[in-house]
Amino acid sequence: AGWPVPCAELPDGYALATSPIDAARWAGLLSAGGELGSWDEHRLHTETTCLVPGTQVFLTHSEQPVACAGVYEREPASWEIGWIAVHPDHRRCGLGQVVTLLALERARGLPARTILLFTQDHRLGAIRLYLRLGFRPVIRHRSHKRRWRVLAKFLPREVAADIVSSLQVNQ
Repeated sequence: AGWPVPCAELPDGYALATSPIDAARWAGLLSAGGELGSWDEHRLHTETTCLVPGTQVFLTHSEQPVACAGVYEREPASWEIGWIAVHPDHRRCGLGQVVTLLALERARGLPARTILLFTQDHRLGAIRLYLRLGFRPVIRHRSHKRRWRVLAKFLPREVAADIVSSLQVNQ
């Protein structure tokens, strides 16, 4: 029942991490692109306190982490797919889609709740991906109407009329 999650297929040369990634390498991956700000082990610990155990996903290339996403419980009514990152040297390979789908799969294995994620206005590629994966816009703050009207001209026609602030999907 509910929303169908497409299958995640890893591109050649990439693997799903089978052992834990140490905090320094995880923080390095989150910092690599700059979009998520500067990360160190302290920030990583602070930001991941709501991470649902067993839901963090890492993709590796030559045993180095190159993409990640996880499921967070920040409020009792929903699961949040968060801290989705792909190392700049490995972008445009479909890894963002793969880690998001794998995190969604883990969220779908938890008790049924709305699944949501948040992103920033300038991350158009990420917004397009989330829309393709079935997430739909939701208004959360009065400033978002104006901001997302500006974004609408860069989004697919079928969703351009929607005004978004966060994206969510109901299980």
